[in-house]
Amino acid sequence: MKFSDLMLDMATGDASMHDAYIQESVGKINVSAAIFETARKISELPDGEFLVVQEAAEAGLPTDKEGATCVACEAVKQSVTAFYDLVAQTAKKMKAAAEKDMKALIAIGKKLGVSTDGDFKQSFVPALSKAILASDKKLALPDKRFLKGKYSEDIADCYGNSMANFLSAFGVTMSVGDYKSRKDVSTFKDVKKNIAAGAKQANFDKTVNKDRHYTDTVSASDIEALAEAIFDVMNVSKAVADATAGGAKKNALTMVNSLCDKEDCNGHFVTRALEGIVDGIKTATENLTAITENTTKAFTDSVYALSAKMTRGQN
Repeated sequence: MKFSDLMLDMATGDASMHDAYIQESVGKINVSAAIFETARKISELPDGEFLVVQEAAEAGLPTDKEGATCVACEAVKQSVTAFYDLVAQTAKKMKAAAEKDMKALIAIGKKLGVSTDGDFKQSFVPALSKAILASDKKLALPDKRFLKGKYSEDIADCYGNSMANFLSAFGVTMSVGDYKSRKDVSTFKDVKKNIAAGAKQANFDKTVNKDRHYTDTVSASDIEALAEAIFDVMNVSKAVADATAGGAKKNALTMVNSLCDKEDCNGHFVTRALEGIVDGIKTATENLTAITENTTKAFTDSVYALSAKMTRGQN
């Protein structure tokens, strides 16, 4: 692909073929949460409470405590399944976006005579920043359109650590640099804790703000931090996409669902672990969706700003 074609590809935005699947998963999570909440209320109602029971009956849900508890457990399983799909599809989207950004960075490097031989971080990245800046200490852009280095690092760390914890919740193995999942899941509370930890780590700022997060004077450290972050996000995404493919989903959900069944889903109450995981998945979904949008936008904005500067020599 020509350098000009790469720029055009990036300028068209970050729409992805995976967006529809991501939205479908988010929709299933929201519906499951709503069903769970209604079923939970019924399972905890004093005898004779009419309004909520009538509401449930109109929605086609069981009106007895035992039936409602079983529905609550099934809603949790559906929510967990949808969240697994969300993680897998998000990784595919992030992988595709990062690969596109990586191609553009390498194209910029080649245009400036930077060799692609050797280690990417140790060899290519410092040579790239040196070639871009030439004899200047900083690269001046027309306005704030390049992600500051510390935020590139933060985004990569938030994404990598959150994905490692989400995979840990499903007992799925992943190891990329400092980002490693654990397989210490023996109770449903472990599933809940890993999802909650991942949600917390994915909590980068909800929206990338131009005035706060971007700069119009780009330093070598800004360029290097961006390139390394793109590299890390790409490799984490590849690892997650690979780890969640094939029969991994069936094995992971079989394990999680069996732990869910041990939470007395056939009894007459909804356990705290079930309540906690529904809330955790809702928060994790919000944060993962936000960091995905932030990452694809901020990385692409920054790489495109470099590409435009190198092509047109904007001042």
